Amino acid sequence: MNRVLAAIFLSAVSYGASFHIDSYRLSATVNGQNFSSTDAPLAIDYALIGILDVPTLRITGNFGFYNGDYPFGYPGKIFPDSAISLRFTDVTVSCTGGTGSCDPWSVNLQSSFEASQVGGGAILPGISAATFVGIDGTVSNGVLPALGLIYRNVSDFTFFENVGGYFSDAKYGSQTTIPFGGNSSSAQVLLWSDRLPTGTTLSMPGSVWLSFEQAVPGVAAVPEPGTIFLVSAAFVGAWWLRRQPK
Repeated sequence: MNRVLAAIFLSAVSYGASFHIDSYRLSATVNGQNFSSTDAPLAIDYALIGILDVPTLRITGNFGFYNGDYPFGYPGKIFPDSAISLRFTDVTVSCTGGTGSCDPWSVNLQSSFEASQVGGGAILPGISAATFVGIDGTVSNGVLPALGLIYRNVSDFTFFENVGGYFSDAKYGSQTTIPFGGNSSSAQVLLWSDRLPTGTTLSMPGSVWLSFEQAVPGVAAVPEPGTIFLVSAAFVGAWWLRRQPK
């Protein structure tokens, strides 16, 4: 069923052009602590250990590029036969021990990358891509704290769609141009949360994602953002719902 939904979604917003990522750099900042990686997925393991009756906050997850369902190993190994995306997967955020709650936290995910054209036809200076950003997960005690996501010109949005401890949301991010010819592109997503009461765990196996739906400038008209969002709202949640990285 997920495969069918994915095909419908891609046909609605993608126009057959594609680009290949030649090289990339990943970085993340968690409450001021920096992580980085070049041409390989970035593993994040952050812990703020409490003392005495102060709870311990821990954030773990893997940040990297995906080609459809498949994570990039190294550039050049996988061509984008479906949507390229950045995903923060297998995420667990926990507050344990002590009494009270863990302080508010944030994870700033960043990538810079170089892209090149895939396919025949005239050589293009770049490619236009509609971006979508989203999240899904569960909260252990069913009580979701204020949880937010910021990407580019999308105003901060929080997730209160909480049914039985499961939460999710997805939004159209913006139309962006990805240049070719050795020019660099960048992407940045900020995930934040209010205080987590001790004993609370956020689990996000499919997690935070930013996808690039590709379109060649001048070849096909780009839908209005409202049209794209209506299509994405119908399919993107089901597409990414509880997807496990392979």
